[in-house]
Amino acid sequence: MTGYFSNGKLKTILVKGNGQTTYYGQDDTEKFIGVNVAESSDIRIVLGDKSIETITFLNKPMAKMHPMGELDPVTELRYRGFKWLISKRPKDKDSLFEE
Repeated sequence: MTGYFSNGKLKTILVKGNGQTTYYGQDDTEKFIGVNVAESSDIRIVLGDKSIETITFLNKPMAKMHPMGELDPVTELRYRGFKWLISKRPKDKDSLFEE
C-alpha cells in the first residue's frame, strides 16, 4: 500500500497486488443489508473528512454481496493469507523510514 497526503492529511491509498475489502452495506435508513466481499489486484481508496469517499477496483475485480448473517465471521470474513504482524507496526512517523 502507498499513501498519498495533501496538507498533512492522508487523501489517497493505492493498493498494489491482492487487495481485498469487506464492506457492510446499508440502505437509505442506515439498516445493514449485507456484506460485500471484494478483491482486486489493484485498488484506489479516496478519503474524505475521516471517511472513505470512494473505492475503485482497478484490475480484475471480483465481488459478491451476501445477506446479513449468511457468512461465518470466523472462517469466511477473514482475509485469506493475512497475518497481523504487530511487531512490524510503525510506532511513529520516523520509524516508517527505518529498514
